[in-house]
Amino acid sequence: MKTLLIIVAIFLAIPFWYIESRNIYHVGGKNITVWKTVGNACYIMPCAYFDIFAPNNDYVEIMNTNMDVVIAWDKEASDTIMVYSYDKRININSRKVKFILVSQEDLEEKIYEKKENGLKSKLKKNIELVSVHAFESWANDKNGVVL
Repeated sequence: MKTLLIIVAIFLAIPFWYIESRNIYHVGGKNITVWKTVGNACYIMPCAYFDIFAPNNDYVEIMNTNMDVVIAWDKEASDTIMVYSYDKRININSRKVKFILVSQEDLEEKIYEKKENGLKSKLKKNIELVSVHAFESWANDKNGVVL
């Protein structure tokens, strides 16, 4: 009887553990789901995603060991999301949402206002971003606030 209870507890704990490895962040009117799975895959999706199966479309897939991925979008053109990753092991699946993999220079050019001397100053007012730290399971917004 005791063995049966342990087996049942394990089978109940596995789905709970699997589902609990996701975070949903609400930033700038958009939900961003970061879901770390057991198979060393981390999915980043521009929606609140609750399914227990891997997504079929509109996601960015990185490794769970990835340190930083920046997801940025212009609030006026929210159907396009810029993605920058320090780690080049990244998979983008895009159908409805247009993901664009950008370099650090391209990202900075698109999200920062420029001063007269050519240096970047601050983020453009219409830009939202989330910096995802998959390895450590946290994220921060454009102001550096931990979500």
